[in-house]
Amino acid sequence: MSQAQTIWVKPGAEAQADVAMRRVRTAEVAGHVVGLSSRDAFVELQPQGADYGVRVNDTTDEKGNFRLKGVPPGSYVITVYQQVEGIGGYYEPRARQKVEVAGDNIESLTISLGLGANLYGRVQVTGSGSLNLERIIVALQSTEEDEQSCGPGRLKKDGTFEITAVPDGNYAVQIWGLEDKWFVKSMRFGADDVFTEGLQLEKGASSGKLEITVSSASAQLEGSVRDDDGAVIGARVRVAPDPETPYNRFLSRSTRTDQAGHFSLVGLSLGKYRVSARSPISSDGSSYQSEPKGVTLSENDHKTLSVKLIKPQD
Repeated sequence: MSQAQTIWVKPGAEAQADVAMRRVRTAEVAGHVVGLSSRDAFVELQPQGADYGVRVNDTTDEKGNFRLKGVPPGSYVITVYQQVEGIGGYYEPRARQKVEVAGDNIESLTISLGLGANLYGRVQVTGSGSLNLERIIVALQSTEEDEQSCGPGRLKKDGTFEITAVPDGNYAVQIWGLEDKWFVKSMRFGADDVFTEGLQLEKGASSGKLEITVSSASAQLEGSVRDDDGAVIGARVRVAPDPETPYNRFLSRSTRTDQAGHFSLVGLSLGKYRVSARSPISSDGSSYQSEPKGVTLSENDHKTLSVKLIKPQD
């Protein structure tokens, strides 16, 4: 997988790709899931620290047994998911374990399902206008090496929510379902600022409530993208927090310029940002970009910014 190459194909053209295959000895990974309800749990094996590669899965039987076949040698993470009651089709992770496959079968792997922590919180609303809280979902995204998500926690009418069985770890909090011009103003977990420190759960217990404030007094940023030849159509404009961390990354936004090279982003959170732009990919696979520009946004701001792309010298 590390030797994969990009192939660019022009409209109407044909390209040839030669792939060399080799036989490898695969193994079976079998085991038993214990704790809670181990029946009908979804078990998935995936390469450690990679988004590509062989993924193998199985569902546990009535005794919690599973068997994963055709696993090439390598380092893997095995994750056990269970369906969330009341949310059809949604499975959340209950346990994760690293597995080294060297070519021989593994027959007696035991995975324990822990209860994890129950996380409680509330979303408060400030600013003008009304917001349908029941459309908002709160989810957790692990910031550790083998990322996993937990949730969702759907809001009740009073803005409270609960995310159950959250494994120990450090998490970024993500908010889904906010309407246009609404943004996340602050997030605190006990005395911690979640935007800067994340949300830390240890020993299966939470040390406070997650307090989230959303507001309608968001900022708007618009502008234009140009190069030496004039307006650039279809340029990708990205606005990211400065500094960007795993805890505030979901505040990043992107868009593309229109036929006049113009862009507009609404519903931006407050704070410092870095704005950058990149040209569309040309027929030969090349593109060029701008130098990042800094901008600070406050409540109800409406700022304009001009971004210039720098073409490489011939």
